[in-house]
Amino acid sequence: MATDPSFDPKKAISAGLRAVEQGRPGEAMQIADETLRRAGKYPGAFFLKAYALRSTGDLAEAIAMARKAEKAGGRDPLTLNLLALLYKESGKSELARRAWQDVLAKEPRALDAILGLARLDRDLGRFDASHAGFERALALAPGHADTLASYADARLKGGDLDQAVSLADQALATEPGHPLALSVWASQALRHDTSEKVADRLTAGLALGKGRPDQRAPAIGWLAEALERSGRTEEAYAHYSDANRILYDAMAPSWSDADYSLNHIRTVLSALQAQSGTRLSAIEDKAAPAPVFLTGFPRSGTTLAAQMLAGHDRVVLSDEAENARALLDAAGRTAGSWQDYLAMTPARRTGLRRAYWKAARAEGPLTDGRVLVDKLPVNVAMVAALGAAFPDARFIVMVRDPRDAVASAFKQRFEPNASTVHLRSLDAAADYCDAVHRALLEAQRVLPDLHVRVQSYEKLAADPEGEGREMAAFAGLDWQAGMLDVQERAREARIQTPSALQLLEPIEARSAGQWKTFEAHFTDALETLRPWTQKWGTDA
Repeated sequence: MATDPSFDPKKAISAGLRAVEQGRPGEAMQIADETLRRAGKYPGAFFLKAYALRSTGDLAEAIAMARKAEKAGGRDPLTLNLLALLYKESGKSELARRAWQDVLAKEPRALDAILGLARLDRDLGRFDASHAGFERALALAPGHADTLASYADARLKGGDLDQAVSLADQALATEPGHPLALSVWASQALRHDTSEKVADRLTAGLALGKGRPDQRAPAIGWLAEALERSGRTEEAYAHYSDANRILYDAMAPSWSDADYSLNHIRTVLSALQAQSGTRLSAIEDKAAPAPVFLTGFPRSGTTLAAQMLAGHDRVVLSDEAENARALLDAAGRTAGSWQDYLAMTPARRTGLRRAYWKAARAEGPLTDGRVLVDKLPVNVAMVAALGAAFPDARFIVMVRDPRDAVASAFKQRFEPNASTVHLRSLDAAADYCDAVHRALLEAQRVLPDLHVRVQSYEKLAADPEGEGREMAAFAGLDWQAGMLDVQERAREARIQTPSALQLLEPIEARSAGQWKTFEAHFTDALETLRPWTQKWGTDA
């Protein structure tokens, strides 16, 4: 295959793979291009380019390159495994599963494929299948640090905290600087060890340099939290910023125009501003019922509200699933498309409601008196799209002092997506917070008959029963005492949001004013958020 006898493509590809691992994807892509020039359609060059593109967040182009590698190399297991990873990260779960199953059909003991499926099931919340996969992997490779760390993470997300710590400790005994194991360990150690001890161990572990930058970022974030609790606020801020830069900056371009991105929200906002107040057409008798939509800027209390409502025996919770794609597509992004959308006929509305329920529940709409609570925080920016299709829906919008919400969101290690990439800095998060709430206000202006309850997180945390009763009544629910058993449900519900561990503690308003820790870094953000602190009475 080689066209230049003096060129060693295997050596070049090895150097390129090292460049990716060390955070230099551009250099790796140059090596891949040079290999293709000098060695023809060498499968490893396509593989390297796909691997490098993956680290930049350009998943679509990475998939295209991986397919070229697959074609050139005859569907070898290594390429299929990379293709599966790319499918998984692109949200194409079933394609990922199929690719890993193809690997196992060729090599039944292929550890990467077994781990890939176990991690996929973990991320989909299929914890029993995930645990079985990790056990199978450990049977093949006892003491394997990556397997132990991923299994620890799965146990943590599934609510089995003791087992999670035990597995993390085993991984760290084998590989002291394993970043995922460090993250799992720190998430629990901060609950009972001194912050100084946690910071010291994280610092020592990270100094060993294990893992790719994106794997290290969550552990860096935990180090930032330990430093903040120790009063070392400037060091903490620097580490939060570093973790976010690693997690989000490379991914931001690939999400720049996706649904729920800042560009998308601003486009929708502009389209709504061109509309006048609208009275919607009637709802057909045969139309599917309306859910309760629970929304709010990230870290504004949606998880607490969801778990309170989930304590009602008539509530079915949809937790952070994007069920409304058909509605967003139908509304479009132009003033003209929105004008048509708002003027939809009753028959079109019935069809859109049917499409929503198809995405929300494979079993179909709830028609037995139960209520679907659709919790997706970023839908706060899409209330107009949801409300036009469901004018009879109830919208609970969680609000919190926006300075606290922005500070808290900045400190989290969210999975990168079109909305979370905007939480990478205080100023960027403030811009996103401002945009989503402006879109909410425009929705209420254009659709004045919408049923919207703006629920203060601070009030709900301070008076959970009093505010909870009012919130439940607004959602059409009677009050049930079990709705306050949030801690017990948090242990059983396998919640996969940053709020999960906080729900294990008693409900109380203990996080007000936390933004002041980083007040010196709230430069433009304070001015951006001022209208909202004034509107919600939190500007003291």
